[in-house]
Amino acid sequence: MRNLPGTHYADADHPKIIEIIREKCTPGMRVMEQFRTLFYFVRDEIPFGFPPVWDYVKASQTLDFGVGYCNTKSILLQALCQAAHIPVRLRAGLINTRVMKHIFPNWAFPFLPPGASHMWIKVALEDGWHEVDAHIIDYPLLVAAKAMLFKEKELSFGYGLGPIDPQIEGDWNQGFVQTGALIEDHGEWEEAADFYTSVLYHPLNWFHKLTMPMVRTVSNHTLAAYRNYGHSLLRKQQTLQRAPVER
Repeated sequence: MRNLPGTHYADADHPKIIEIIREKCTPGMRVMEQFRTLFYFVRDEIPFGFPPVWDYVKASQTLDFGVGYCNTKSILLQALCQAAHIPVRLRAGLINTRVMKHIFPNWAFPFLPPGASHMWIKVALEDGWHEVDAHIIDYPLLVAAKAMLFKEKELSFGYGLGPIDPQIEGDWNQGFVQTGALIEDHGEWEEAADFYTSVLYHPLNWFHKLTMPMVRTVSNHTLAAYRNYGHSLLRKQQTLQRAPVER
């Protein structure tokens, strides 16, 4: 299914979007508190993964699918911010497809272009505008991806991560988790449909559309395995923190 050009992908007035705002943003919360609450919801309650539709996905549909990647999760966070009356814009560019090394199956890479369209957000908080992309990778996956990436001596980015500092914990204000692998900057956009209908957007070609269901299935299984590994690392970390200190 492809929505027509001019569609409001950030459907901030959808009942499911409004319901989340009612649950997460209580009266009296400061803008920063509201945004952090919405950020963590999108980061961790919508895990990184690939839905059955590529890019042309409304925010409310991402809630239905229960997974999302850079473009669809950014549109969801945009819609939530709009519903909460937090000024927000989309940022777009072209990202190195090798950021998906070890997530996409190896056989897919020879058929992929060097860059793919990528989105993140720019949000206005009390202290000014911030560019944010850490909502893309859920925390257990981030933990696993970092552990695997930094074991590889010859890989500067992959496992869903761009070049990042090992100390990054995936918080909204710590820097980019994917956008460090950006090839081209395509600026700010009020609505995803405007970007999708521009000459800057890189849509799937016929071959990518044909193979995407297989790539999606393999990649989502791989992501589930990585996420389980991340949960195991977090459990070990918690056990160590609870262990008594020997004197």
